[in-house]
Formats: sequence, C-alpha cells, structure tokens
Amino acid sequence: MNLLNITNGLRDWEFQINTLKYIICNSNDYYPMYLCMKQVCDKEKSEYRNENNLKAKISIDSKELDIKHNLFIEISDTYSLNEDKKLTNKSLILKYLELKIQHQDFMETINTIDILLHTLSEEMNDESILKVIFNSIGYKQLIKMLTPYYENEFQKDEFDLSIDEIISFQIQIIHYISLNNTKYDNIIVYARLDYLSEYIIKKLISLTNCKVIIFTNSYNQTMQLENLCLVENDFIDFANIDLFYKVFSQHSFQYYRVEEIKVMIKSYLKENYTYRKKDIYQDLEHFSNQN
Repeated sequence: MNLLNITNGLRDWEFQINTLKYIICNSNDYYPMYLCMKQVCDKEKSEYRNENNLKAKISIDSKELDIKHNLFIEISDTYSLNEDKKLTNKSLILKYLELKIQHQDFMETINTIDILLHTLSEEMNDESILKVIFNSIGYKQLIKMLTPYYENEFQKDEFDLSIDEIISFQIQIIHYISLNNTKYDNIIVYARLDYLSEYIIKKLISLTNCKVIIFTNSYNQTMQLENLCLVENDFIDFANIDLFYKVFSQHSFQYYRVEEIKVMIKSYLKENYTYRKKDIYQDLEHFSNQN
C-alpha cells in the first residue's frame, strides 16, 4: 500500500491506499478534503489563499503530485455526455480518443489516409497553375473530424442513461486510459457518489492502474475493510487496524481480539451507513403514537 496525504494548508488527512479507497461520511465533514482534490487541478488561486499562504497538496509516499506529471479525473453522477462530446480541453472523451487513435493498430490506416491525400493533391495539381499540397495529417487533426456518440444497441444521449450507466461509462473510459497510459506517473480518480450499487462497486474495483478515492455516505458489504475510511468525530483509516484497535482498547471496558473488532466495525457500518429505500406505507405506522 501507498501512503496518501491530502492537505489544504489548514488541515491534513492521511490514509493508506492500494488502488481504491472509500471515504464514508453521513455529513458534510468530508467536504474540505473533497474540495482539495478539485483545487489541485485548478490553476486559479484566490486572493484569500494567497494572503493566507494556503495551498492544496496531494502526496503519495511524501512525493507531491503536480498536474503536469499526474492526471486527476473526477467521476460525477451529474456528468454531461452531451457536453463532454464537444471535446474541450478538460473532456474525458478527448483523453480517451487521443490515446485510442495513437494506438499502433491504427498507424497503417492513418498512413494510408496520408497517401490518399497526397494522391488527391497530385490529381488537383494536374494541368493547373495553382498548386496545392495537403499537410501530413496528425492525430489532433483526425480527432477534430470525429463526432463521438454513445451506442448500446441504439444511439443514446445522456437523457437515455441511468445514473449507473452514466457512472459506468466514465469508469470504462478511465479504464482504457489507465491501461494505455505512458504519459503520467499517477492517475488519481475521485468522486462524490452518495449511493453505490454493487454494479458500480464492481466497476470501480476494475480500475487497477490508478488510485481511486470515492466520497460516499453509503456502505456496502462487498467493500473490503482495508479500503474504508470513516469520517465522524475523527478521521479513521481502517487499513491501519492496529491503530484503531489501540484507540478502541483505551475506550473499551473489556478485551476483544482484532478479528472481533473487525466484525464489530462491519456491523456498525452496516447499521449506520447502509442505504435503505424508504417506503411511507410501511413506515408511517411507527409515527402514529408520537403526536
């Protein structure tokens, strides 16, 4: 595991991470940490932060990550597929296409396009006093000619997709980027996702070539304890179970084995952080005698 440190200049958060970490919290106490993730990628610096010498930093094993050599990607349940298809500088689809089109599998086809363009210029120049030449075509020029779209049996846009499908699409794109990355030292993926289905959890686990940090208020029993942090009165990293065991032992009036503590932690998380759908017809009677 690596030791990841996040700081905004006023507070520090530190936890161990292999490839995936869930930061669980049922309030907004996680927000300063989440804001740091976004701020690291922002080149703008406010007057307030300048005056108070505040700087957001993310480090892995004491080495600060910069945006030149490290890629930060945010997953969002409000992700706009229609906007991302415009291929602006921050576009996730653009990053995917840049890698995809430069793959060696397409080199022969791109060279053929160059040859055809050269042939076209020769035909246009035949018996003409005005000569033309096509510049060699590169991947950036080719991408400008592309119109990406989402298809699953039928062409769809963002209004046809469920939240799970929107999130899964982003994860699949990131998966390709992480597998074919030769440019960045690290790929840091982060998201605030209030509800995590088992389907999405399986997709997140597939992201093995990057560091994934998910802020959520939802616990699922498929989550491994070492991949969990809990934000309550304290910031607790369950990867460091020995430290938690030591602190807990100081509060407890009886002795427990470490394995017993792990079971108790999972039961606590299940009881307090498991997402449950509400049903007014089933629950309303509980309130009948409270007035």
